[in-house]
Amino acid sequence: MLIVQKFGGATVATPEQIVSVARRLLETRRLGCRIVVVVSAMGKTTNELMSLAKAVAQNPRRREMDLLLSAGERISMSLLGLALQDLGQSAISFTGSQAGILTNEAHSEALVASIRAPRVRQALAQNQIVVLAGFQGVSPITKDVTTLGRGGSDITALAMAAYLKADRCEILKDVDGVFSADPKVVSKARRLPKLNFGQLMDMTFWGAKVLHYRSVELAAAKQIPIWVGLASSSPKSQIEGGTMIQAADDLEQPTPMEQSKVLAVNSHRQVVRIEIKERQVPQALSLWTEQQIKTELSSLQLLQAQQVGAQVELWVTGPTEELAALRSRPWGLAHVSDEAFSSVSVTVAGVTTGQLSQEVFGKLTEAGVMPVVVWYSPLTLTVVVPQAQSEKTISSLHSLTERDV
Repeated sequence: MLIVQKFGGATVATPEQIVSVARRLLETRRLGCRIVVVVSAMGKTTNELMSLAKAVAQNPRRREMDLLLSAGERISMSLLGLALQDLGQSAISFTGSQAGILTNEAHSEALVASIRAPRVRQALAQNQIVVLAGFQGVSPITKDVTTLGRGGSDITALAMAAYLKADRCEILKDVDGVFSADPKVVSKARRLPKLNFGQLMDMTFWGAKVLHYRSVELAAAKQIPIWVGLASSSPKSQIEGGTMIQAADDLEQPTPMEQSKVLAVNSHRQVVRIEIKERQVPQALSLWTEQQIKTELSSLQLLQAQQVGAQVELWVTGPTEELAALRSRPWGLAHVSDEAFSSVSVTVAGVTTGQLSQEVFGKLTEAGVMPVVVWYSPLTLTVVVPQAQSEKTISSLHSLTERDV
């Protein structure tokens, strides 16, 4: 069996944790598995590197930032390789470029174009554990190091799993799987033992931090099963915890027809409204894309575009530093609102029925929350609310996960 495992930054934050990860990998190896392991930067290393950049440059250029930030994952991979070797396990570590992860030229939010990884295949054939630096690749056109965006180590893991035709990809974290809400916000949040790709794609697009939504799209396209669970759990006990994500037909659980079972409530803490006057939606999106490229704000996620009278409203989210930069720069025809909003999304198994809408708005009325806008998709109902009311909204709507509506 070939497994790709990804360890998040919180699980490799200290030398002691890295040694613990190495021992866990040996346990998995003894079960007869071949292993490729992808690591994130240690703890808060990425944030610390970003602070260093800000200390020397007011507006750091993205090419240099990619070089700087990629160092965090390289440190993790090297230390894990050393720990495995010290325990007597043959192992080799590779950067994104050494592993053959080829991307487009977009710095800070690059897309994986292809993978050419003969060195990875050769190392696996030699029974080595292969350790990869997550979050990074190289553009074959410019020869520059690129990064895949915040959470990009998930993309590295799923892309490599797809290339190698791995039996599954394991995302190992400091939480035991995917939950019905952020446990830090909702104390009653429950672990979801099984999800299909579509459900998790909606949840991650609308704010679930457990995986990068692009990595779930990759898994769905290539039909790579994902297991999300605790890094501290024993490989032999995984079946008892975590969350398994597969195609719907492989889950062996009933799928609702014309009903809605509320699975989870997720949120983007910061959502920004941008108003572009005297434009239609296609021209407004073109203008916005052009401005993003010029100002190097490419990490923002577009949530919605809609015509409102003589203007177009765009709703975006992204890293805190990107949103701060968005608000601080002149935009000509575009007006960036100073108001603070959050999105809160209810994702269902089944369909977003009219009865679900009634239940959601009833809960919001009870909580004294008035949505600014409402968006629908087949699996998700999303409301945008004032940021000060986001946690109250999440807690109120989470009670719907306890029953079918």
